[in-house]
Amino acid sequence: MPNRMAGSAPIRRMLALWILSGSIGCGRIPGPWIAPGSRDSVEVRIATPWNAADRSEAERKLRAAGADLASIRIAWIELPSGFPFDRASVRVPAIHMYLGGPRWEYERLAAAGQLGGAGGEADPAPRVVRRLAIVAGGKGTDAGPSGRPILEDPRVDPVTLTWAEGRLTQQGWLEGYASVLLDYGNAARSAGWQAGTASAAEDRPGTAPVWTLQLASPSEMASSDIVYEEWGAVGSHAADPAACKRILDVLAGPASIEGRRAQTVDDARRSELLADLLGSTLVDAQEELREACEILGRAPANAGAGSPARAWLLEPPPWPPAFVKKLQERGGDHALAMVQDLAARVAPDPEARFWLVQSWLRPTRPIDGSFLAELAGAAGGRLARQADFREWLRREWTAWARQRYRRVARVASGRLPQPG
Repeated sequence: MPNRMAGSAPIRRMLALWILSGSIGCGRIPGPWIAPGSRDSVEVRIATPWNAADRSEAERKLRAAGADLASIRIAWIELPSGFPFDRASVRVPAIHMYLGGPRWEYERLAAAGQLGGAGGEADPAPRVVRRLAIVAGGKGTDAGPSGRPILEDPRVDPVTLTWAEGRLTQQGWLEGYASVLLDYGNAARSAGWQAGTASAAEDRPGTAPVWTLQLASPSEMASSDIVYEEWGAVGSHAADPAACKRILDVLAGPASIEGRRAQTVDDARRSELLADLLGSTLVDAQEELREACEILGRAPANAGAGSPARAWLLEPPPWPPAFVKKLQERGGDHALAMVQDLAARVAPDPEARFWLVQSWLRPTRPIDGSFLAELAGAAGGRLARQADFREWLRREWTAWARQRYRRVARVASGRLPQPG
């Protein structure tokens, strides 16, 4: 988009002040922390979603690290929780470092050329700076997760997405997906479309106990807990990459070398695809899902552990998508032309389109982790990066989920026969 204000110096100055004050929407810059004796200090601008307590703890570690940090002055740039880090670089120029947030945010930053220090003088690889346990915290009369859950949208809340990934890994994909689905279906309130909106809502008086996802310190971590790793890296605009690297060394600690496990771009895309899947089927269709779960709870005769209606509810979406399968079932040249036209519209890249059509010709399978990994790497990752394809896929998953949950509700209430 052309810059219509480029010729106006006063407006440019006002915009610069607006950015520095945080009014542009990606956060504010509090007063910088200056190490003792740092009159001629080097400023390091750190973008982070950490709250004031987390930032104070980081400053405490830096103060205790030694005199070599005395010349470093930190200006914190607050990022809202769930805010994509790569957009922050557009809204606030000259970010020197990033701290906190999940690994896939750093994959996006790396792909956008936002890591590595000025002139590539620092190691661009992100490092683990903190590990926390994701635990179910109770509110009300119970201390544990015996009440109804309050869950956020995994597309905007990284803790929720990490928790869901952990459940899928621990329980196996199909069982884990069913477990997460039931948690959303029995949630105490609807998930919001911004991070923290569901958890921030006021509890209604007299409601049953509820639980939310909370982060616990490493000392409170149990072997069965799902671990949320937060990462950090030196930004590509770092004026003093050595100072930034020193801060990263202190905050990451010696154990961080072990934590720098190989992460590929496909890992990040797979997490994004999982977030799309869960958000489309459990959040965008949550009205229908919650109604189906409520009716199943009132109709035990149609909702037992072995009932077809319950099993039908817990199935993940199929591949090929239901709409594509219906087109194929029509048969004939016209149906084939419609399938090819759809593929051309959502995947203009020839190699990505070829992979997509070939995958549609294979036998129907439920979507699981291995399929999401295949999809993330299809055509060198270009298919998963295609915005039109991702938008179409989200709409297709949501339409399928709404239709499925409505039919389950009708079956459970006796308005339709049990599915075969």
